Amino acid sequence: MSTSLLTTLLAVLMMTPPTFADDPADAPQSTLRADDGGWLVEAERAFGDLSASGAVAFSAEAPDAEAPPHQHAAAAQAWLALGRQLLTAERPGDALAVGRKGIDELGGDYAPPMTRDDTKMKLYAAQDLERQERLSDAASTTLSMLEVRLSLYQERYEVSIPTDEAE
Repeated sequence: MSTSLLTTLLAVLMMTPPTFADDPADAPQSTLRADDGGWLVEAERAFGDLSASGAVAFSAEAPDAEAPPHQHAAAAQAWLALGRQLLTAERPGDALAVGRKGIDELGGDYAPPMTRDDTKMKLYAAQDLERQERLSDAASTTLSMLEVRLSLYQERYEVSIPTDEAE
């Protein structure tokens, strides 16, 4: 190996990548508030120096403020917004990582019963794209599948997930 290649490799290994706020003391909590005759649960998520928020509007009697319903969907929406920021900033590897966090936080109970869901197959395709070092395509596909899953979640639970795109 050449000296310049070793120097570059060492510099890359010494870089500290952005981290997720995994420490419960540092993790943003979701908030619940009354909103226009219903309820709104909001969540914020951060990655490195960036953060984003997501929200879910729903109808219910008095929801549990300590564990509000749909907080995982609000968090997934925040991860989606954060992933889009990272793609725009040309950080596809980070966008892919937060897209996966959103998929994980949303969980598997998002689609209405009897729905034919092909998002898992497309997520496998995103993994193939990643192996081919096509990170931007992998991140775009993952974020698109998170968006599809959030859309299915809205349908299943009859909630509204506001987005910033209309603004």
